[in-house]
Amino acid sequence: MKVTITGTPKRLCSLFNLTSPEGGALAFAFDVSPQGEGNTFIEVLLLYGYLCCIRYLEIQRPKTAVKLRIKDLLNRMTLDEKIGQMIQIDKSVASADVMQKYFIGSILSGGGSVPAKQASPEMDPELIKKIGAATALEVQATGINYAFAPCIAGCRDPRWGHCFESYSKDPAIVRQMTELIPGLQGDISASSRKGVPFVGGKEKVVACAKHFVGDGGTTKGINENNTVISPHG
Repeated sequence: MKVTITGTPKRLCSLFNLTSPEGGALAFAFDVSPQGEGNTFIEVLLLYGYLCCIRYLEIQRPKTAVKLRIKDLLNRMTLDEKIGQMIQIDKSVASADVMQKYFIGSILSGGGSVPAKQASPEMDPELIKKIGAATALEVQATGINYAFAPCIAGCRDPRWGHCFESYSKDPAIVRQMTELIPGLQGDISASSRKGVPFVGGKEKVVACAKHFVGDGGTTKGINENNTVISPHG
């Protein structure tokens, strides 16, 4: 039995991300003989594995175009994996088995979950900054460079459904808790350009102050309702 891998440079290089001389041809031919003559089937498998490794390593190179890396990843994912990665579940139903079985993309700590009964609030800006720094490391370890935090809404009406996300109804306390941002992104140096996004190194991530101006003070606590305030706030 003969096994041949052949093709034009464009086709083979596209398939395996290899380079070849201009106008040259790439071909690999094997004679797999049951009598032990020629190349063995194991040798063919080894070469195929080697070529796949070359392709994988090329895709993983930082200089490889992001679009190519995304396309390669999506081509290797199953439909179940793609669906799972787009799903976010609440921590109350999350478990190691669920995460592994359904390929869950993320967990929401909130949206109905409540703190443990023994938990006590800590309004310590220095502690919050340390939490931000620890969170940045954990987020970076996943390959993500963006944290969907902090929520700087000041909940002024307990009927608002997002009150659990607010640090306080007191704007002064909320302002102190924004120390999470330099914890996530790093401290901005005096020489940094104003108005330019800042991330202080590979161990930091982009923070996101959310959601909208006045979203914690809507009339009657109705979500996305009007926020009516005096000129002095």
